Amino acid sequence: TDELLPDTDGQFPNNDGQFPDDDDIPNESEDWYEVDDNDYLDISSDLASPTCQAPENQIQECDQPTLNGQADATESIQNNIEESELELITKSDFRYANSRTVIPSEKIATSLGQFINLIRSAIGKELWRVTMPIHFNEPLSLMQRICEDLEYVYLLNQAADCEDSLKRLVYVTAFAVSPFSTTVGRHSKPFNPLLGETYELIDENLDYCCFCEQVSHHPPILAIYCEGRGWKFWQEYKFDSKFRGQFIRLSPTGDVHVRFKDNQHHYSWNRPDTIVHNLLFGSLWVDQDGEAKVINHQTQESSAMIYEPYSKVGRNYKNVTCLVKDVNNKIEYELSGMWDSHLDCTALSDRKIERLWTVAKRPSSSAKMYGFTNFAMKLNQPQEGVCPTDSRCRPDQRLMEEGKILEASKEKHRLEEKQRAARRRRAEENIKYEPRWFKMKTDTDTGKSYHMYNGGYWNARLEQTFSKIPSLF
Repeated sequence: TDELLPDTDGQFPNNDGQFPDDDDIPNESEDWYEVDDNDYLDISSDLASPTCQAPENQIQECDQPTLNGQADATESIQNNIEESELELITKSDFRYANSRTVIPSEKIATSLGQFINLIRSAIGKELWRVTMPIHFNEPLSLMQRICEDLEYVYLLNQAADCEDSLKRLVYVTAFAVSPFSTTVGRHSKPFNPLLGETYELIDENLDYCCFCEQVSHHPPILAIYCEGRGWKFWQEYKFDSKFRGQFIRLSPTGDVHVRFKDNQHHYSWNRPDTIVHNLLFGSLWVDQDGEAKVINHQTQESSAMIYEPYSKVGRNYKNVTCLVKDVNNKIEYELSGMWDSHLDCTALSDRKIERLWTVAKRPSSSAKMYGFTNFAMKLNQPQEGVCPTDSRCRPDQRLMEEGKILEASKEKHRLEEKQRAARRRRAEENIKYEPRWFKMKTDTDTGKSYHMYNGGYWNARLEQTFSKIPSLF
């Protein structure tokens, strides 16, 4: 739900200015932006950041088989995922640079006429098969966008401190609501990650470490794993979506999971739909629609999160109500508030009211910088020693962040061509792509299969021993 206009396949328009039908769209094409190759020099050899480079013997081409997430010199972590990788970071001398408060360039203006033509050509289609000019992007990848779910991770820390399972469920529910606050004012779409692209994030206070990988390109699926001091968080993110003329409905299909370290209680929840309105006329705005449920798989305690769209409740569309129930389905707590501002908890036993969560104030420059929060401003900040497949190393995204739209467009086209060539080679050699750091496994609590973290990334990160990684950029 966090992304508003997901990245998609793309093609250049034909001579009549029209876009090709679905059947004419190659499998791995993405965004386009009409440019003249004579306008600028070949910049591909000059863009690689020194913080994103790896020795040649540590890089493999995308069309070669991988080792199903197994990392060199990380066997102890690989075989014992309960060993804390966060502890490895805490005990090391590794630290991120201080977080920045602004990005290098303000938002690039878009053409209303071109956008209207785009919408007309896209009605009824899957979004990942719709062409999107690069200037409709924001300079973040979808993986970075999903990591914004962790902005209010202190709610999970508070949950970990609770001994009472229902009170813990209250804080988990508040955490499940909080990510929707980032959708307000975010009307640009994130970059769709390349297959094998990764992203890491470490909290400034070392409260958590997070890692993502794009594990499938068609359909687009990314996997995320995050470890905090008292909990582990993971998700396989995918969605169904189509243009409907004046609005877009995004329907996430992957569940979100948290397991607490002290008692191994596993919580999971689904997400409601997000609807983006006024694509053609008026100001863009979003609402949420549907019910979501958080369940403790060990106790069977649950909470129901009720989001009602504008079409049902009018101006109260930002209101959200959550009912926290015990194993006998008796309501013990009621959470109420607005998903873009705050959430209060009322204990039905004594009617005591407690403020659980308040949205952080946005920076004064937010509107000029893609609607970014303070948390979002730091997500694409360069950091020393990241994996060469990290989104921070992606040159087209970096150029766009710097306001160099034409150069960014040419770089994006180069990366897309490289990815298409890798896909063709895999097909010709009958090689099945395997993610580097995640592996398909079955969850014993839910019975569902999805990509789960296989361990080893942070040890490789600290030792700078990345191996068997694709050459993406």
